[in-house]
Amino acid sequence: MRYGKWGICIVLFASTFAKADTVVLNAGGQTTLNTVARDASLGLGGAQSSRMPSALPYVDTDSVTNGSASSTTSYNFSQAMFGLTMSQSRPGTLDSRADSVGSIFFSVTQDVLYGLAGSYSSVDSNPRQVLLFAKLTDVDTSAVLFWSEQISRSTANESFVLGGAGGDFSNTLSGSSSGTLTSGHRYVLEYQSGLYAHQADPDGAIATGNLTLSLTPTGTPLPTAACAGLMLMGVMNLRRSRRGRTA
Repeated sequence: MRYGKWGICIVLFASTFAKADTVVLNAGGQTTLNTVARDASLGLGGAQSSRMPSALPYVDTDSVTNGSASSTTSYNFSQAMFGLTMSQSRPGTLDSRADSVGSIFFSVTQDVLYGLAGSYSSVDSNPRQVLLFAKLTDVDTSAVLFWSEQISRSTANESFVLGGAGGDFSNTLSGSSSGTLTSGHRYVLEYQSGLYAHQADPDGAIATGNLTLSLTPTGTPLPTAACAGLMLMGVMNLRRSRRGRTA
């Protein structure tokens, strides 16, 4: 099959889109995703399962059970986003808990627009601790791009939206939930959602939630140097051809 110079250029240009990864997982550290459950009536050891994905895309669901406590985390990671959904249940025994907690390390190979969104809602008629936390940090500069943490301990059926100030016990909010990640920099997204019986209660609690970091490249990949040279030669040849016609 014969492509010619322009055919080769088209193939090379198309391969730029097909092969270039904008997001590189585990740059700057090992991504670790933990799912935790503890029924304190069985002791304080509890159960924990950890996932350490090596590359994108990554799609998985992780569940642990310890007595009457359970926790499930689902992961949908790709070049376009890091998405998590969480489901937790704890009994009322003092120090019982259920959490999804982890750190996602990555870098970007070109400037990328980011957007963080999430929520966490509990059914907890005898309210105990409910937590939603997310923090995005530039590993190379130590700059905190976004930090949101909400904790409630006395609001029944609490519901949080990431970036809000709904905690009745404490709230932390700084940075922006949207912005630009710089090409070549490494980042870490830390997160946690969870239920904790800081005092005993007769009923226990359940909660569900989600967290998404969306990633959108700001521009189009540039053509290779060879293609750029061919394009420039084409423009010059076109100009010479037009001059010859008008002479």
